[in-house]
Amino acid sequence: MKTTVLALLILFAAFAKAQTNDPPILTPNLKDGFFQDNRGESAIANEGSLGGNFVVWQGAGTLDVVKSDLNGNETLKLSPRAELGDESTLLPCLIYRNMPEDFPRGVTFQARIKPDPDWQLSQCDVLSARVSDRGTGLSVTYRPDGSLLDVISGEGGVDGHYWGITSDKRTRISPSEWTHIAAVYDAESKQFRVYLNGQPAAESQTGLDLTAMSPTLTIGAYRGGYAYPFRGEIMDIAIYDYPRTEEQIQKDADGK
Repeated sequence: MKTTVLALLILFAAFAKAQTNDPPILTPNLKDGFFQDNRGESAIANEGSLGGNFVVWQGAGTLDVVKSDLNGNETLKLSPRAELGDESTLLPCLIYRNMPEDFPRGVTFQARIKPDPDWQLSQCDVLSARVSDRGTGLSVTYRPDGSLLDVISGEGGVDGHYWGITSDKRTRISPSEWTHIAAVYDAESKQFRVYLNGQPAAESQTGLDLTAMSPTLTIGAYRGGYAYPFRGEIMDIAIYDYPRTEEQIQKDADGK
């Protein structure tokens, strides 16, 4: 009897995990455009369950909400004019200051990107919640010079260990075309995975920890616009507090 009950519990737990379909905890609402918050900064409303505002920095360049050539949906268009920023001339990006630091179930970062083919940097942060190049936290980074996608995490600090995975060179991101990207951390297997257009592109070894996120999420650059700016368009941005399945990511990539 005990064996039967245990088997049923395991089966139920597996089914519950497979059926997890909670909405994203964080996604910017691009339909309402920009408004001024009480600090006089340009911001757009956040429809995620966390509440609060996304703050828009223009800095050395511009960030606009425009109609995309993909079903006419609203998209962020980032046009940085410099490769690096400093505290006085931060690069254009979207910032959310109340990012959760811990994700006990895991996390999924998703977006759809259309890079500018003329912007050839060594790396551009698409979604960044890391405090330094080596972590802590997590970032999804596009490398224009190789048309590859990286997921970077680690312990932080100059001497800290860090880890990352890179999309397969046979599945390069095509500049000037839309690509759905997803980065997943599965807390159960302690593994990072990358998907391009809904298809698996890379996975890490198991047993890796997701270090604490930076409370500042930056979209389109690194650390609130300090460096690694993305040039091009980004839309369908969503962050989930659990690892989404390949089937769920495929549906999002297909627009279903």
